[in-house]
Amino acid sequence: MHADDASDTIAPGAGSDLLAGGFLFAWAGVGWIGYLTNERLRASLESPSPDPGPALLALIVLWGLTLGGTAVTASGVWRRARGGRLRDGLEDARTHLRPAAFVVTLILLAVLLRPLGFLPAAGVFTACWLYGLTAGARLSLRHAALALLGGVLLPLGLQLVFAGLLLVPLPR
Repeated sequence: MHADDASDTIAPGAGSDLLAGGFLFAWAGVGWIGYLTNERLRASLESPSPDPGPALLALIVLWGLTLGGTAVTASGVWRRARGGRLRDGLEDARTHLRPAAFVVTLILLAVLLRPLGFLPAAGVFTACWLYGLTAGARLSLRHAALALLGGVLLPLGLQLVFAGLLLVPLPR
């Protein structure tokens, strides 16, 4: 890598770190509220069985989000204290469209799971994202066929593993 190459890359600035940290904190906050208001979930940790119950995974994820949000936010505060600008790395809003679309489609997936069932909702979600991520702006029959195949096989595989082998009920 030459010295000139480093000037071509845009390192994320304080603003992107603070936004990312805030995003993690927001999800951690929603999770902590859900955890703390669900007495049955918290009680699963105190079960006499050797299985810690579903609360253990929730706590691992919540602590990961909380500590991750703290680390990323601290990085933003540190960069800001060292003279970093808040707008560095945020110049092109188009770079945030795909992640924002993913969040919107995840919410849509959650809403459609009950009325449509797992296989159709997950199939459409998977096929659309496989096509969008592989084909990009090009319209390609090959990419569409692979996305449709993935939209069928991936949800079927999840159905087999979770509903068939692990006996986890999925929406029908």
